[in-house]
Amino acid sequence: MIYVYGTEIRIIKEDNYKFNSLDNVRKYNKVYFSSGNDVKSSTTEIGVIFTIADIKILLASSGFSSVHETSYLIIEDSLYVCVGDSIFSININDFSLNWVRKADDISCFQIFYFNNKLIVHGELNISCFETYGNKKWNFTARDIFVTLDGSNDFYISDSKIHVKDWDNNEYILNVDGQLIGY
Repeated sequence: MIYVYGTEIRIIKEDNYKFNSLDNVRKYNKVYFSSGNDVKSSTTEIGVIFTIADIKILLASSGFSSVHETSYLIIEDSLYVCVGDSIFSININDFSLNWVRKADDISCFQIFYFNNKLIVHGELNISCFETYGNKKWNFTARDIFVTLDGSNDFYISDSKIHVKDWDNNEYILNVDGQLIGY
């Protein structure tokens, strides 16, 4: 659970959620879809529940995401959440959707705030977005950005982005997404 301005926010992985089903555990009052998504093609369902009983479900049509401490981020009045292949931005003041952008061709794993930008660690891409949704850059490499053991496959240190691929090749990017070492 997260607390922002006295409001409790819960982010929940909804593996068994089916759009418009009467059998859903929770009833959501608003559904937000990622680009190109429709009701039948949803692969990832993430619920966002605010204490004032305003609840949303975020649906992505590609990839799979889980909920953990780096799968979402709060900056000022916005909540940013990794859902499948996309990033959703929700206004915390009125709970409306600010924007949704595809950030990876498969799945978004983590999101970070770095150098006044959003950095998304995806399976195939490392992406950078302005907080208002404008994409600044995208980086791809030889293989997926996941290691077999999952240790230290992505981190930001000393104004540099460090990422490893499946074969443990390390890539070091600067704030503009340019490769400066490997």
